[in-house]
Amino acid sequence: MGKIQKIGSDYFIEFLARGLKYQQKIGPSRALAVKALKETEEKISRGEAATVVRDIHWTVFLDDFLVGIKKDFSPKTFQRFRSLVRNFKVFLKQDRPDIARLSELTPRVIEDFRSFLDKANKPDVNLNIFLLREVFDHAIKLGYLNDNPTLHVRILPANKKEIPVILSEREAEQFLRYASPLLKLTVEIILATGLSLEELAQLGWNNIDWTRNCISILFKKKAQARTIFLVAQAKEKLKDHRKDQSNSRKVFPTLSKKKLQSELEDIAKQIAFPSSVNFEIFQNTFAAHLMRRGISLTSLQKILGKNDVAQVFAFTAFIEKDVYSGAHHIKS
Repeated sequence: MGKIQKIGSDYFIEFLARGLKYQQKIGPSRALAVKALKETEEKISRGEAATVVRDIHWTVFLDDFLVGIKKDFSPKTFQRFRSLVRNFKVFLKQDRPDIARLSELTPRVIEDFRSFLDKANKPDVNLNIFLLREVFDHAIKLGYLNDNPTLHVRILPANKKEIPVILSEREAEQFLRYASPLLKLTVEIILATGLSLEELAQLGWNNIDWTRNCISILFKKKAQARTIFLVAQAKEKLKDHRKDQSNSRKVFPTLSKKKLQSELEDIAKQIAFPSSVNFEIFQNTFAAHLMRRGISLTSLQKILGKNDVAQVFAFTAFIEKDVYSGAHHIKS
């Protein structure tokens, strides 16, 4: 059963068809809205839902979006989405009252919104634009839009000091070449899964689902449970490793962070690595590769087990091609 909603001075009809929410603007007459809703419902009952034009008022979409995502994100990330939506609503009502439909939100409107945030000294302007990108991706999935307007908006330059240090392919190969068997396997698994060294130390064989090719993680208090895909090469290496650990519940029962860190530093000196090194650099390299492949910020946040999407925002520096040359030497 559909419903009639008044937005401003106009009436809109809302209804469900093919499992999707539709909305149409009728005008200032409630009587016409009642008539239009009745005709639309009759059309749907006759199997003519495909003829219904799909569009929606931006306020309805944004409200529905927040309701739909609340259970999918950590509290901090959800609060960031809610703050974004609140600011976006203020901007549209104040600066662009002429816009009613979601489809009217063009790249120029998004650029104006970015300027609005910047002038109001709102924090994390770039982060808000990337989160807005995910909002519009959701609209595309629902069939409201065909294109994401944020993809055509220039992002403010990243602070080079905040760009994570990562390894080039050659540097990763050098570390693996000189590593002991335990360090080599540890690094390979981090590069393939993004797990931290602390998580590897706690990893049990019962956390690995060999059939579904994934690792299930829930080690930190108040952290969200997460599932990490296990690529074929990493799966085979873990299976080979298991043959030598048949009596242990843990995957790495002898893992010593202190010893591995010392070995890592020795290799860094041997290959003349020009920066301090720790196991986080392998996680960073894993994350950078995912960003290059087009993964969303919130998906990366979940894979790395972070509490706040802002904690992975720095990896957006690797979305554009040629952001860096080689490893950690950023182009000026």
